[in-house]
Amino acid sequence: MSRAHGGQEAFASCPVSAPWRELLKILMLLYSIIAGSDGRDTDVSPVPIDDIPEVALKNLRVAFAPTFPGFPVAAEIRNSVEELATQLQPLCVKVAESTPSTLDFSRELSGAA
Repeated sequence: MSRAHGGQEAFASCPVSAPWRELLKILMLLYSIIAGSDGRDTDVSPVPIDDIPEVALKNLRVAFAPTFPGFPVAAEIRNSVEELATQLQPLCVKVAESTPSTLDFSRELSGAA
């Protein structure tokens, strides 16, 4: 199983609230588990997964979407995303709200087969 290194330790000093830090740690762990081949599945090419580089927040431009067109989003989730954006605002080059395009899953799924 491959492992993504160099990420989780960096989150200890991450300047965002603890719940978001924990979510980032979980996502890093999940990535390290599902990334690349597992040595048993012959349909997955053995492509090495590089370490995830540390990224300075001061160099990031962040777009966030507290809602998705056509999908209900719980107020708690929407408020949490907006809170994270507010925390990132002074730390990044730019933080801006964005509205994703309308998603048509039936069309997307019909083309996948």
